[in-house]
Amino acid sequence: MENLRQEAFTFLDTLLVHLNHDGINIDRFEMDHICYRIESMDNFYQKKLEWSSFTDQYHEGIVGGRPIAILQLHEPWKYKEKEIPFIELPAPKSNSFYPEGFEHAEFVIDSSLPEFILKYPNLEFDKKGISKTVNPDIRRKYKHLCVKFHCLSIDKVIALENQI
Repeated sequence: MENLRQEAFTFLDTLLVHLNHDGINIDRFEMDHICYRIESMDNFYQKKLEWSSFTDQYHEGIVGGRPIAILQLHEPWKYKEKEIPFIELPAPKSNSFYPEGFEHAEFVIDSSLPEFILKYPNLEFDKKGISKTVNPDIRRKYKHLCVKFHCLSIDKVIALENQI
């Protein structure tokens, strides 16, 4: 677990450099979760098994035809002033390749997405997730990593989806 946590913190250090360069201050935002991409279905099942010593499966659902597991850390990781309660573990898409490792972090913002975008008029946001019916999001992509911003935490989203 310690190696994985250090890998996560190194990933977040790199992400923060990009966010700082963009002028996006995340101090007041909740870090919802981080995502660890997997190269194969075998690795998906292996990681869930390996990580069961320090996580519990909080939720697993089919999204885009593939399983995505939300794993809750027994003890949230503390990164700087943030707590990381969940790791998202998506199975690979059949037609896409992602190198294995941490790929994105998600933050719960304190404004609407349009208001957030207006704060950064010189930045381009990927808005393909802005029309989602549950928890729309926007993202900034950097080389080999990404950050997503939305208004609800993953545990609230899962609770809402369970009511539908």
